[in-house]
Amino acid sequence: MVQFASADSGALVTEVGMVLVPGISTSSGIAGGNTKGLANSLAAQTAALNPDLELASGYATKFSWGAQGLMSLTYNRAFGSPINLTPSIAWKWDLGGNTPLPFGNYQAERKAITLGVTGTYLASWAGSINWTSNFGPDAPLDDRDFASVTISYAF
Repeated sequence: MVQFASADSGALVTEVGMVLVPGISTSSGIAGGNTKGLANSLAAQTAALNPDLELASGYATKFSWGAQGLMSLTYNRAFGSPINLTPSIAWKWDLGGNTPLPFGNYQAERKAITLGVTGTYLASWAGSINWTSNFGPDAPLDDRDFASVTISYAF
């Protein structure tokens, strides 16, 4: 893929993670605090305000899992300049189950994707621009897309 994109180098990283909590059942949920067994604290607070809104899908499950990955390509001396550019794409997908609180690693079908580009000037200055979109059914952050800009100097 690096040669196809005419890049100088590239990276592809992926990870699959799982959480197994023996001794809990989805029928009873996990009690504790004011969460009413809900894996998502935002959903728990909403359910506390409106008890009719409690969703069974929000309860912690015995097994939960997900995957995430990152792909980037590096272009040294991009466009004949002293700047190295590295576009990247990162993704996260909680494939199934809901991890119990306080961990909250995975919430079924929660997804996020990040697109970004980093530039480095003469190995001293660096800057990046990134945009992240959160989505998926019942995703607590689906309305929280955001952008970030960073600038740094190494000495």
